[in-house]
Amino acid sequence: MSDLASDQAADEPWIILRSPNELNDLPFNVRWEVTRRHPYYLRAWYLAHQYHQQPATDPQQLALQQAAVLFLSAIGVSGDPPPPAASAESLGASSLGKGWESGAVAPNTFRGLAGLLLADLPPEARMELGQFFTASAAPTEDPSSQKYEFLTELQRLRHPAFDSFPNRPVVGINVNAPLRGVVEAIEHLVRQWKDELEITERRRRDDKMEDYLTVWDLREGWTTDHYDSVRELTFLQIAQQLGVPISTVANRYRSAFRLIFGCDYTPERWARTLGFLKVTDRVYPEELPKRTLQRPWRSRQPQRPVPESVLQPHDDGESDRILNIEGVCQEEIAYVEFIHDIKALLTRGDSNDAIRQKLELPSCFSDGVLNFLRARHQDLL
Repeated sequence: MSDLASDQAADEPWIILRSPNELNDLPFNVRWEVTRRHPYYLRAWYLAHQYHQQPATDPQQLALQQAAVLFLSAIGVSGDPPPPAASAESLGASSLGKGWESGAVAPNTFRGLAGLLLADLPPEARMELGQFFTASAAPTEDPSSQKYEFLTELQRLRHPAFDSFPNRPVVGINVNAPLRGVVEAIEHLVRQWKDELEITERRRRDDKMEDYLTVWDLREGWTTDHYDSVRELTFLQIAQQLGVPISTVANRYRSAFRLIFGCDYTPERWARTLGFLKVTDRVYPEELPKRTLQRPWRSRQPQRPVPESVLQPHDDGESDRILNIEGVCQEEIAYVEFIHDIKALLTRGDSNDAIRQKLELPSCFSDGVLNFLRARHQDLL
């Protein structure tokens, strides 16, 4: 990291993961709205879509597709991703079978149940269960009797994991029971789980989420399926347009960032996720300062530059999905460093000419990117 930028960024992983809990706590339509605005989704959805439709035969292209799938998994997206321009309604937001009801309750699919088994059962139990299912699918003249026999045989499987409970809330509901009894039982279980997981009860402001995203869209220039920097407005302009105080605009922007990325806003997180993409629209790689391109990236773990972002899951025996970053392209690192160098000089109050001189930029280097970052700096972003 540059001597002009903070060394605190070295303590954060390059990829900003979004916890599934952060996403699943939202109503379905909001889950989609914040996901399609996520830069990772915009970068990876099409390659992941190709993989789900027909994986590439070319090894290099296949590797990129698989990396895209893992990239999306980092923000809680699985399955065939739809295009960012799709509406929540077209994805089944009104169907209980396709979305969480108010982000709280949903029926499970067989795919979800299979995923639960993959995540929580130890390898030897998965192998035993897999062999059991394979045997149950053998051709027979009496499928009904075969199914009954294997349902009975299921009770004889000996692995202790089969009689343990998943490490996440899953229940079976007797719909013939009185509704009040079902509700009371579920409430008791949820309170117990919240206590065990030390999750505090909190109020979710569903009525404010649209306001948060409205400010985000105006500040970042979101237009249906992409970001357009030309359409960006400052906090002052947004405050004037919406008729609210600038402090309210700033708070809504940070709340929107939290919704989209699952973590609080920091300039470093913005630069690593969305900022460098916007700067690439204004600055070609050959225009970056040579010392920025040559600067090593310092972090807690050794990194090596590779042509594309490579994502690999940890093989540490844990069931949670964790991404281990093998490396990111050197140009991406350089753009982020470039942003931090400029913002550090803006903090000192340097003019555009002074910034060009200190970063050894050519005198003809456009004011565009400098003014773009200056506007964010003036908004305390």
